[in-house]
Amino acid sequence: MEATRAPWVQQSAEHPVGDATSDGDSSTLMPPPPPRPRGEKAGKDRRSFQVPFKIIRTPQDVSRFIGSTTYAKLVGLVSRMQKAATGQSQACECSTSPVVAGFMDLLCSLSTWVEEIPPIDQAMRYGNKAFRQWHQKLVADGPDLLSKILPRQLVSAAVELQGYLAGSFGDPTRIDYGTGHETCFVALLLCMFELGLLTDADLSTLVLKLFPRYLQLMRQLQLTYRLEPAGTHGVWGLDDYHILPYLFGAAQLKGQPLGPAAIHDPKVLEENYNSYMYYEAIRFIRQVKKGPFFEHSPMLNDISALPSWDVVAKGMCRMYEAEVLQKQPVIQHFFFGSILLPP
Repeated sequence: MEATRAPWVQQSAEHPVGDATSDGDSSTLMPPPPPRPRGEKAGKDRRSFQVPFKIIRTPQDVSRFIGSTTYAKLVGLVSRMQKAATGQSQACECSTSPVVAGFMDLLCSLSTWVEEIPPIDQAMRYGNKAFRQWHQKLVADGPDLLSKILPRQLVSAAVELQGYLAGSFGDPTRIDYGTGHETCFVALLLCMFELGLLTDADLSTLVLKLFPRYLQLMRQLQLTYRLEPAGTHGVWGLDDYHILPYLFGAAQLKGQPLGPAAIHDPKVLEENYNSYMYYEAIRFIRQVKKGPFFEHSPMLNDISALPSWDVVAKGMCRMYEAEVLQKQPVIQHFFFGSILLPP
């Protein structure tokens, strides 16, 4: 099983697990840029908004992206969201700004579309073609949905934000979904920060309320339309579709009396899946996959042997950068425009 281990599971003499290269922060991600007060617009917001585009095609493009301001801002937002989730249950009370409330309503609307567009009968087990109808409706109606969230002076930004919204829910041609699409949703939130419509005061609500609602919708889409995993490593990977519920979820569980091995207790999963993303992700896997857990999810099984959730959270940060943001097959689909500038 050694080949299935997560990069941080096996200790080395140079860097023992949970050690050292850390300054005590909850994550190893890059430090965030200074927050912008709500409503204060960046200078580039005065430029014309545009349909976002892709430019990452070569390893050299990936290297330039890693050194870019957009990369730093993206990693910084994930880091701040993880910090906001630390030790927090999704059952906690969070203040909800009008923008976040608007996003919640938008996700609810997308969920009702799934009921209106049922899967079609087809010979193929995976990749139900009805998903293309659902996604086509998202492309057509997305700008109007976004316009309801945006203030009047920024309604024109919908044309640019629409690319990130459509990219957050999978690919209609391949009928698949993966960590690149998940990252696109975070990029959409980052755009809202850059426009001054979200601030760090929204972080707890984003990670504890909005992101779990996004996951709920994605699992609805995955089950209804049998989306193919995009770029999955199969049994050798962490999860067929996601990584961020583990990154945020491990932080949520810091300080809990039960350690990572608790994922093997069905009672723990049933009693806590509504409150903690990590448990919900494990419960979902157990529902959709058959056989022993260590056989169909060996990496998660190995991670459950780690000594603390703090170690898991730090490792997930490193994995997210290495396996998502720095991998060309994943990040080549990332969008740039006038809000998230190209490298």
